[in-house]
Amino acid sequence: MTAAQRYLQGTLEILEAMASSQEAAIESAAERVATAIAAGGRVWIAATSHVLHTELYLRAGGLAAVHPLGETPDLATPMLKLSDDALRGDGSFRPTLGDVAIVGTNAGTDAGTVQVAMAARAAGCTVIGLTCVAYERWDDVVVEHPSGAKLVDLADIVVDIGGTIGDGIVDLPGVDTPVGPTSGVVLCAAAWAILVGAADRLVDRGMIPIVYRSVQIPGAEALFHERMARYETTRRGWEPAPADGG
Repeated sequence: MTAAQRYLQGTLEILEAMASSQEAAIESAAERVATAIAAGGRVWIAATSHVLHTELYLRAGGLAAVHPLGETPDLATPMLKLSDDALRGDGSFRPTLGDVAIVGTNAGTDAGTVQVAMAARAAGCTVIGLTCVAYERWDDVVVEHPSGAKLVDLADIVVDIGGTIGDGIVDLPGVDTPVGPTSGVVLCAAAWAILVGAADRLVDRGMIPIVYRSVQIPGAEALFHERMARYETTRRGWEPAPADGG
C-alpha cells in the first residue's frame, strides 16, 4: 500500500469511527442548530481551524443562516494570542442569545480557540465543540489560555473527531513528524452532518431552509443573489413550506 493509500485508508477509518461513536452528539447538535434557525437565529462558525469558517459559509448546498465568526487566523503564527474582538460577526449580524457557535479544531487548547468559546457562551450561544478529545486530554498537551480551560470543557455539545495526537497519520522514513493531518477532513464531515441534520429537521417542521445552489448551474447566480437578499432582508434562514406541499 502506498503512502497516499495509507492516508486515505486511515482517514476513512477515522471517519467511520466518528460516524458510529458520535451519532448521538451529532444528532443533538443538529437539533440545537435547527431550533436556533427556526427561531430566527444564526449558526456561527469560529475561525479556529484551517477550513471550517470558509468551507461552510456561502457554500453551494449550504445554509444561508451560517456565518463566519472572528478574524481569519494568521496561519504563520500559532493561535496563542487573545483577541479583543473574538465575536466579530458578519456584516450587520452579530452573535446573540439563542444562536449556535460551532468551534472546530484539532485540539482546543490554544488561547484563541478557548477565548472564542468563552465569548460565545457569554453571548448566550450554544457552543458545539468539534475536537479530538484524546488530544485535548493528553497529559503533555500545551494549554495556553490563562484560565487553563480547554474547548472540551467549555462546549455544550462535544463531537469527538478522533484522529491522533499531533494530527498526522502517515510515518515516512527519515521524517520526524507524521505526514497527513485528518482533522480538516473529519471536521468538515462532522459539521456538514450537523447542518444536513438541522435542515432535515426544519423541513419536518414545515420550514424550508434557504440553501444556496452552485453558481455553475445555469440561472443559479441570479438565484443566489435573490436568496441572499431575501435572507438579509427578513433575517430568517427559512421560508414556509408551500401550502400544497410542492
